[in-house]
Amino acid sequence: MKASTIQGVTIGDPWAETPKPGEKWRQMSALERQRKVNSILFSAALLCDEDTDPSCRNASADGQIIVNLPGKRNPSERGRLLRDIEERLKTEIDPALTVWLEAQGDRNRLRLLRGVKVKE
Repeated sequence: MKASTIQGVTIGDPWAETPKPGEKWRQMSALERQRKVNSILFSAALLCDEDTDPSCRNASADGQIIVNLPGKRNPSERGRLLRDIEERLKTEIDPALTVWLEAQGDRNRLRLLRGVKVKE
């Protein structure tokens, strides 16, 4: 895969330096950053309905954004939605932002029935 640059961010080069968020993003309070991300999430046309709307759980000054995706989604749908969310946040707020999915407990029914506990 050939490396390319989008808005100053190198894509496809694992050795490229990770970009840092701009001063404007770093100067916001944690609550302001979270509100800004949530406003974009809720205004996006890619959201489904109230029961499955993504929400921002954390938006740190280093550009790491943790998003919760309630409801059941298959992995390909989840990945596509997260990619769309990240692209929109990079375009509208700061190109150095990175979206992560909030960790969730084990949902495997067979392990739950057998009483197997997975350490988190």
